Amino acid sequence: MRKFVVGGIVLVTSILIYFIVDNKNVCYRNATCQKLENIDLPHFNYQEKCGEIFKFKSGGSRDYIFYSHASTPAYVTQYYEIEQTLTLMRASMPNITAIVFTVGVIPHNFTELMKKYNVTQIEDIQYENWSCVNARIPMTLEYMKKHKSEIDRAIFSDLRDVFYFTDVFRTFNESELYWLLECTGIDCFQISNRYAHFSWMIQFASKKDVKKFMEREWVFVNGGLGMGGVEKMIHFFEELNDTIEMSYVDRWGYDQTLLNALVIDKQQSLGIILQNCTQRMCFLPDKRVLHFHNGVATYSSGCSPIVTHKGVVESWRSLYGNISLPEDR
Repeated sequence: MRKFVVGGIVLVTSILIYFIVDNKNVCYRNATCQKLENIDLPHFNYQEKCGEIFKFKSGGSRDYIFYSHASTPAYVTQYYEIEQTLTLMRASMPNITAIVFTVGVIPHNFTELMKKYNVTQIEDIQYENWSCVNARIPMTLEYMKKHKSEIDRAIFSDLRDVFYFTDVFRTFNESELYWLLECTGIDCFQISNRYAHFSWMIQFASKKDVKKFMEREWVFVNGGLGMGGVEKMIHFFEELNDTIEMSYVDRWGYDQTLLNALVIDKQQSLGIILQNCTQRMCFLPDKRVLHFHNGVATYSSGCSPIVTHKGVVESWRSLYGNISLPEDR
């Protein structure tokens, strides 16, 4: 078991930066896209061995992506990030159904932005006192159960920092369930090297559970990206929702503890496949793993990423270049 000292722990600071493109120039078919100012989508490599992962049908209207949003003081700059992630999502998956669950007072320009990218906005007043990251759990579950007959596959996704470079629905079928581990391709985040997880654990979990995570050197599952068939997703979210304690629903980070406490005990019974840093998806890919040249991103294998949770290149961070974007909490 790795040693860690609460008082003097030294944590490596991760620079969270983002892939950004000009939404005015993007088109809706990767194969026919023109080169953008900062990112050359048509030359991302999904050929030959890099295309072997694409075994299933393209995303269509029966394939859903579920986002969530609650405005914060940082929204003024977050708006530009959201604009860019939706640009990429619609470039890569133009025909899927997109939903965003909102909590609290939402600015008018956010609603207009959702309309622009054909994202349906749904709010529910019963969750107005919840943190959005927690409210999205029952809101997503309720929607999937109500509309189950209309959904084949679903993605549960953060909104402003998950980047879809091509159609990820082509990589999984209705019998599968994937969730993203916090691994960069070089390192993985655990209680011992990421203070946020330690802080959330001691707030929301028992000492017994904290000890279990430490002894197993558990690599944390990220709360912002999962995907699978609707039956699998509903079952997963039913289990997750059943463990919610109302005393914590207004607290940021509770969802992360909830998710990991469930998966560490029930990974096998849930049939969940945990993804390290793979071509399908990667969390904060390390610059030694994901490389950039002339606007094209490729892993060391030569294959381009399909989805990344957060990006890695400063020059692609903002459309306007001089906007200081906030780090994640």
